[in-house]
Amino acid sequence: MRRQTFSPGTKSSAIAVVGVATIACALSLGAALSVGDALAGAKGSTVKVPNKAKIEKAVAKLVGGDVDFEDTVGRAKLFQQIDKIISKDRKGIALRTPGFWAATIQENAFADRKSGKTKRIVDDEKMDVIYADGSTKQVPIVWYGASAYSKKNPAKLVVTLLPKGTDAKAWLEANWKADEVASKQWILAAVVESDDFPVSDQPFLMAHPFFHMVNTFNVDANQWYLEGIGEACTAAQKVATEGMPGRLAGLILRDPKTAVINVNSSRFATYVLSDAATNPVAAKYTELNAERNVAATKGEGAIAALGAWIAGNTGRVLPTSYEHVTETEEDRISAPWTGSLYLVSPAKRGEPAEFKVTYEREANQISIDGSNVGEFVIYMNDDLVDMDQEIAIMCNGSELVRKTFERDLKEIFETADNWGEYGHIYTASYRGFAPAEIQPEADAEEGAAKDGDAKDGDAKDGDAKDGDAKDGDAKDGDAKDGDAKDGDAKDGDAKDGDAKDGDAKDGDAKDGDAKDGDAKDGDAKDGE
Repeated sequence: MRRQTFSPGTKSSAIAVVGVATIACALSLGAALSVGDALAGAKGSTVKVPNKAKIEKAVAKLVGGDVDFEDTVGRAKLFQQIDKIISKDRKGIALRTPGFWAATIQENAFADRKSGKTKRIVDDEKMDVIYADGSTKQVPIVWYGASAYSKKNPAKLVVTLLPKGTDAKAWLEANWKADEVASKQWILAAVVESDDFPVSDQPFLMAHPFFHMVNTFNVDANQWYLEGIGEACTAAQKVATEGMPGRLAGLILRDPKTAVINVNSSRFATYVLSDAATNPVAAKYTELNAERNVAATKGEGAIAALGAWIAGNTGRVLPTSYEHVTETEEDRISAPWTGSLYLVSPAKRGEPAEFKVTYEREANQISIDGSNVGEFVIYMNDDLVDMDQEIAIMCNGSELVRKTFERDLKEIFETADNWGEYGHIYTASYRGFAPAEIQPEADAEEGAAKDGDAKDGDAKDGDAKDGDAKDGDAKDGDAKDGDAKDGDAKDGDAKDGDAKDGDAKDGDAKDGDAKDGDAKDGDAKDGE
């Protein structure tokens, strides 16, 4: 089975296939445990999953290459097989343990697939790239496979973005390959910014080298590191904040000149390495998070210290409460995955969506609060909420649903397949719509009621209200000045269908209501 991968560079409704990579528009899915934690938990946990070996064998066929992703019949049979096995689990322990599935999927991702070459730098390979306009091209990528790599044990991945004109092979050789820990244990890759790889203008392009390596080696989905060098640091920060905030375990900046920080910057750890002991960019990152972020100075042992920081990093962790911001365009959302929520569509295109997601286990409630949210899918599992009880999903103070969600085996693999996410597992989801936002009066659209204009059928400056006469027109069938006018009532009778007994005709107001629901001549429409 090939791995399902994606990039946010394509249109939000499109899925295109390029080589071995299926590209869909979205990035970042997360949960409470890293793969390392999940693997350790699965191997050393006191929780015993019934029929564990049988489940693992079936999962290996499903994700490890034995059955192709497009073989819907073969996959359906495996789902039935796994479902039959876990149905014997009366207490539902397997589906209550997301870490078990994360570990099982990750360990078997390359069960029947061949990994890339190890112990040497590969510099003759190209990766498929999809640009914002939908066009495609192949761009060079240079990589190195860890000497101690085993496809059974997911490895850390470091992808470096180099400035234009840099020799990627020489740089990788002189830097990461020269580090003992990195060259032995990690998967390393380097790409150069160029006219064919304009990351500064299209930050989402940086997803391609990550997923190229995901399809080449068994990479720990919670141990992805993005590195920017020199002039490429600004582009690397754009990638981290605009395209991949929920995917990265860490951001590495060597000699950055400018800080590119937003609320998404708190989602990952950052390591700044520079010549100056008081680098202003480093200062901003340590101010953002002094516990996780590091400011270091170049010198003897600097690279070894950086390597030790990566080696000791626990990896990507989804907090139970986090903030997220993403830009939206007509056909693309820069970072639709937040970590546990997928933004299907904002309320209004062209404006940023800013919101906070909170899981409250004690109250068994999930809250989404913010602006321009629109349509979304929120994910959950037993690590985040008590799925044996009713779960309330709130959005901007309104309760959207309150019910007990059923754990679903297919949900586990659909999120993994659709979003290329094998590090974290969810067993249930809810698709919802944010309540319509009430616009301030100052933002009312043209033709809507504003500051004293007619509202809810009320009269403005002497306009007709509840059948009263406007500008001297007949009221209750009476003529004005006693004279009959073309079409006006004479002798108290209605003529040619004019208003009789106060009834409205042809869209005139009756008791303040509009006919056919439309506003006329700029009058207020149904509560505007």
